[in-house]
Amino acid sequence: MKHILATGAAAALALSVAAQASATTLEPDPNPVDATTQHQRDVADGKYDPEYLEHKAEKEAEEGRLGLSGSTGEAIAVQKVWQDGKLYFKAAGSTPVSTKAASNNLCAYGQVCLYYNSGCPTANFPRTGMSAQIPDYAGYKFNNGSGLAGYGQPVKNNAACIMNGYEGQPSFGVFYNSNYKGDRGWFAAGEGRDLPSYLKNNNASGRF
Repeated sequence: MKHILATGAAAALALSVAAQASATTLEPDPNPVDATTQHQRDVADGKYDPEYLEHKAEKEAEEGRLGLSGSTGEAIAVQKVWQDGKLYFKAAGSTPVSTKAASNNLCAYGQVCLYYNSGCPTANFPRTGMSAQIPDYAGYKFNNGSGLAGYGQPVKNNAACIMNGYEGQPSFGVFYNSNYKGDRGWFAAGEGRDLPSYLKNNNASGRF
């Protein structure tokens, strides 16, 4: 199933790297495939696994109860903080969904961080520089923010928010399918944002 959120793929493809660095872009797949091929991709990426669908429904219901569901794709106010002589990014005014302080879920300068919950208040998956380029998130877990919601959970098809602390670089792309295929969103450097509805809990790969 396709999720067309831009006026045209041609216009999106015409964006230069410089333009990508300054704005977030929601882009449909520039190389759409037939329904059968798309279904095969989705099956391979676990989009129809019963356990995944059950977890997704429970997670979205929990976000609603906690007031975290908000508008998908919404920009997050980013605050820069210094800690132990290093620059970090965090969601301004964020309150952790845990009694544990959220000081251990910051996103360091030079990192791209995917977060378990909307609003970026919970456990995250940080990657530094080009190591953030991952063709398949299978096997990776939210490993930063011990004690916070989502810690230890799988990253694939399970992220709701992104923080891009890799300032001065092109935007970071999150893809619906593995191997950088399917609809995608490009998230500007220095920005925090909830993933749009078609990528929320549907992230399979990511790259610059």
